[in-house]
Amino acid sequence: MDIVLDAYLGKTKSKQLEKDTRERIDWLVDSIDAGTVLDIGCSQGILGLLLARRGNTKVIGIDILDAAIADAKRHLANEPPAVQQAVQFLELDFLKDDISDYQGRFDTVVMGQVLEHISEPVAFVARAVSCLSPSGKIVITIPYGVWDHDEHQETFFVHTLYEMLSELVAVTRVELVAGRLAMVGALSKDAQIDAVLPKQIWDLERNFFILKERRLVERAERLSARNALLTEQVEGLSARNAPLVQRAERLSTRNALLTEQVESLSARNATLVERSERLSARNALLVERAERLSARNALLVQRAKSTLSTPSTPSTPSTPDTKATPSTPHTNSTPSTPHETLLLAASKVTKTLSKARYAFEKTRAKRRPLRKLLHPLHWLRLQLGLQLARYSGWLAQSNANAE
Repeated sequence: MDIVLDAYLGKTKSKQLEKDTRERIDWLVDSIDAGTVLDIGCSQGILGLLLARRGNTKVIGIDILDAAIADAKRHLANEPPAVQQAVQFLELDFLKDDISDYQGRFDTVVMGQVLEHISEPVAFVARAVSCLSPSGKIVITIPYGVWDHDEHQETFFVHTLYEMLSELVAVTRVELVAGRLAMVGALSKDAQIDAVLPKQIWDLERNFFILKERRLVERAERLSARNALLTEQVEGLSARNAPLVQRAERLSTRNALLTEQVESLSARNATLVERSERLSARNALLVERAERLSARNALLVQRAKSTLSTPSTPSTPSTPDTKATPSTPHTNSTPSTPHETLLLAASKVTKTLSKARYAFEKTRAKRRPLRKLLHPLHWLRLQLGLQLARYSGWLAQSNANAE
């Protein structure tokens, strides 16, 4: 679908297209008199809207594309009521559909940029002329000369359009508007007086061709200047980009080095994980062994407590001549010298400290697995302390008996 309305309102990215579209549409508006108008290939309906705004004009716009008609109606809905009543947009295939209701009805028939899309332009123009009133006129604009486009099926020059149109109407105006060929033909007899003669066509052809060539040269100069500016900008960007490229190369090298280091660390981490798993398995084994030793240790402690809690009373053999004297336990003996007092005190203190230290280490062993492994060592220390205490007590008792 064409974007004629958008280009006319300056809503496209091409300033040249907008300039050419405004010049062409304004020429069409100036070339159409008040009355009834048939706009064939109305596209977005910009010509009909402008004619209706001017007043004293009724416009019917037709197009083969339903999307174009929907867009035209959407724009028409934003116009004042007077404009809406003066314009009607219809979807119609002008070459194939029935146009009997349109024949001999319109003061002006307009075809703006339409014929180049038609495979049968002669029949199309004949049907358009049939819609004119006896005093009506037809207004046509088409691309002039070679104008490559995927949808264009015909190429028109001044003489080709003149030969086609002059068979049906009197050609009264031939102009080149914004690089497009514009031609006006009329049915009235008075128009024959002002008709363009065939001998004038070749002069117009020559002039139009020169104008188009000059237009192309000017466009080429603008494009060349723009290309030079863009080339300068590209060179500036290239110079600015060179340090960035060097930095990118350095970063790429650094990234490769970091990648290598990451791979090395990953391999090392895998080794450490494997070693950690082995140490965890070994630690579990040691914990299990420590638990067994702890159980065994508890059994030995229980046995030791039971042995120490049983008092030992030395017996004295009785004789016929001597009476049995009961022995006094070591703990009931009263020290007679400072040396004995010191030994007994050392014995009590050593025994108390050994038991207290053992209980403390046992509590810590329950909180920390490593100390649990060292629990048997504390048990040995306890046993040594108890043995030292018993020895100190026995030594003190022996000295007392000897005296």
